Amino acid sequence: MTIHIQDGLPYVMITLQYRGQELHLPHVLLDTGSAGTVFAADTMLPLGLPYEVNDPVHRMHGIGGAEFVFSKRVDRLALGPLYVRDFAIEVGAMDYGLAIDGIVGMDFLLAVSAVIDLAQLEVRQASCRATHGRTLMRPPVVKGQKYPNERFFAFFRLVDASIVGHRQRVLT
Repeated sequence: MTIHIQDGLPYVMITLQYRGQELHLPHVLLDTGSAGTVFAADTMLPLGLPYEVNDPVHRMHGIGGAEFVFSKRVDRLALGPLYVRDFAIEVGAMDYGLAIDGIVGMDFLLAVSAVIDLAQLEVRQASCRATHGRTLMRPPVVKGQKYPNERFFAFFRLVDASIVGHRQRVLT
């Protein structure tokens, strides 16, 4: 997925799916300094993503100050081919003085094992070679979170098992 630089900041296009509706947001800030993923309430209107009485509301703090947001689970959040199903996002006013649709944060980037390549201006999933046979890429397990790349992680468990088995055969 291509990164676009505007005013010195990295932007990507995100696709959200919610209750059968799909929305493409072309101007989402890629922010490794943000723990969570948040979208502007007015950009969520075409998706029919309203605040409901049971939605958790909390105060989000950042460099620009604090604001109240509500949490909502979307069916799918995608950055090109990288996606997570049943993903929790925050929705708020996002009056930061920038014309942005949202912020994709570390929760999503870790869940998809994203590699941000600023030389190529792209975001992609970490490759097998990049880990040198280690399972360091596995994102933290969040209760209720479903990762689309479980087969990918199963492959690494097989690689680790074969490396351990090979070492045991060499040592004996």
